Amino acid sequence: MHEELKQKLEFGVLWNLSGFFGSEAIRIVLKFVLAGLLIPKDFGIVSVAVLFISFLAILQNIGASQAFIKIKNNSRKAKNTLFYIDALINVVAFGVAFFFAPQIASFFMKESPQLILTLTLMIRILVFERLIYIFAIVPSAVLNKQVKFKQLKLAQFIGTLSYVVVAIVLAFSGFGAWSMIYGQMVTSVVSTVMVFMFVPFVPSFSFSLKLAKKYVKFGKNLFVSSLVFIVRKEGNQAVVGRVLGASMLGIYHLGAVIMNVVIEGIEVAISNVLFPIFCQINSQKNKLRKLYFRVTEFGTLVVIPAIIGLVILAEDLTLVLIGEKWLPIVPIIYVLAIGALLRTLVFPAGSFFLAKGKPKIVKNLSLINFIIFVVLIYPFVIWLGIKGAAWVATITSIVTFVYYFAHLFVYIKEFLRNFLFVLLKYVVFSGIMAYAVYHVKNLFVMNILTLIFVMLVGAIVYFVLIYLFNEPVVRDLKDFIKEKDL
Repeated sequence: MHEELKQKLEFGVLWNLSGFFGSEAIRIVLKFVLAGLLIPKDFGIVSVAVLFISFLAILQNIGASQAFIKIKNNSRKAKNTLFYIDALINVVAFGVAFFFAPQIASFFMKESPQLILTLTLMIRILVFERLIYIFAIVPSAVLNKQVKFKQLKLAQFIGTLSYVVVAIVLAFSGFGAWSMIYGQMVTSVVSTVMVFMFVPFVPSFSFSLKLAKKYVKFGKNLFVSSLVFIVRKEGNQAVVGRVLGASMLGIYHLGAVIMNVVIEGIEVAISNVLFPIFCQINSQKNKLRKLYFRVTEFGTLVVIPAIIGLVILAEDLTLVLIGEKWLPIVPIIYVLAIGALLRTLVFPAGSFFLAKGKPKIVKNLSLINFIIFVVLIYPFVIWLGIKGAAWVATITSIVTFVYYFAHLFVYIKEFLRNFLFVLLKYVVFSGIMAYAVYHVKNLFVMNILTLIFVMLVGAIVYFVLIYLFNEPVVRDLKDFIKEKDL
């Protein structure tokens, strides 16, 4: 790999990972703190409001921003065009949501008129929260285009930190579910102000119809893919809320958040950087395959022990950190762990196939998983409750693994023996770590201090094994740290 590309990959992944895990670590801590202070119903009500807004928020990813990044036009008119396209679409969509909020709330919350009123108000407040973000669209697109991940992730981190402070203070003050809503409002304001400081932009009255057509044409397929993805990803929570009510949704939401944070962090942080890198070395088949293999190895190195450790400690973490009322999340974590482990093995595949000029492979998988979701979600939730929603998510992850691996075989068969060896090695290392954690934790009465100690024991055991049997990875890490003077 050329040194320039290597540097882009390293810095891009570093800032995306640090930004994601910095923000998500804070959010996870916040979730646990709030879970200890609030009841599952509070989480459920907020989850419904956020879910619905998330469906609409994909309009802010209609593809115009990606088109702006791709098309080599940095003019003032190009920025204005991007702003007005996204602003118009979002104002219309969220305006409709504002006026139909009571009907939306009634559909999801059948439990009481008070819950319907609360959810209506939450949706309307979050509409304003998303409209604030309109002013961050152009600055964020410019920073992405200039590959300034540091500034973007700093804005994300500061916004998240503000959310934590506001939400915790309000939760301790008795605001209940509203503490999360007001915290979300604050984080949007802070994040928008931050990116605006990095790239000041005030729209003027200039517009290019030609550019607008290019943006819309480029983005329409992306919009459809995003729509399918968000329905499949968040639709299970919508069905849980509709069928089982706010309390069960709150439990499912927290379990899904806990399980998905690591795997999604790896996927999002690395995939955002991998696609342009894959595109640039697409003609160099051997380098492309080697990069895919190394990235997958990194993912398994990090994610497999994290998921196995979480499964071993799930019940203890729940009891110590958030209390007995949240114990129903434990079986949710067990079920979701199966899918998370399999997703780890193929998470770079989407970027790989897009770079190879085979978008139909990615598109067809989205449609297959969408059909599976639509067919299974209602009967599974009615049959198995919240575990049913977890099983549907896991089934789509199993399908994703089988589908991608079948298509990848043609490209990575030369690495298959090494791939299986790496996988077996990290599974064995994680198994030894799990054995140590399980036996050490049984020596203590679990509290916050003993829990931290047990997790440290697991981490030490795992990384000692890495050091003893996987010296190249350790050496590469040492070289990277030395090179960047961290």
